[in-house]
Amino acid sequence: MARRNKGERYGLRIPSAVMERLTAEEGFWHESPREVEHGLRHGARKAELLAWVKRRMETRLTEREAECIRLHYFQGQSFRVIHLRTGMGLATVHRAIQRGLKKLRQAAAEEGVTWEGGPGA
Repeated sequence: MARRNKGERYGLRIPSAVMERLTAEEGFWHESPREVEHGLRHGARKAELLAWVKRRMETRLTEREAECIRLHYFQGQSFRVIHLRTGMGLATVHRAIQRGLKKLRQAAAEEGVTWEGGPGA
């Protein structure tokens, strides 16, 4: 039996005849004006928070903490890849990320920064 990829295992196949009968509002990619507005507000708030995080990383974190967080969260690198790339020990990478996140959370609490209107709101 041939191996199926994830898309084939979990994909939903809809006959083209069914798709052709759907109106724009019934289609899978339709968003109401309200949903679009919510998405735009969400994106703007996310951009504000990201800018805040980047500014606080410069002022509140050590260079090691900031580098590890940048590599892990902004570049999607695993702890192991960061360890190999920077020469830091694996435990050091983990500790730097945890300490950096703790400092960022503390700064957010001190400044009253929250994620209102975030995902699912």
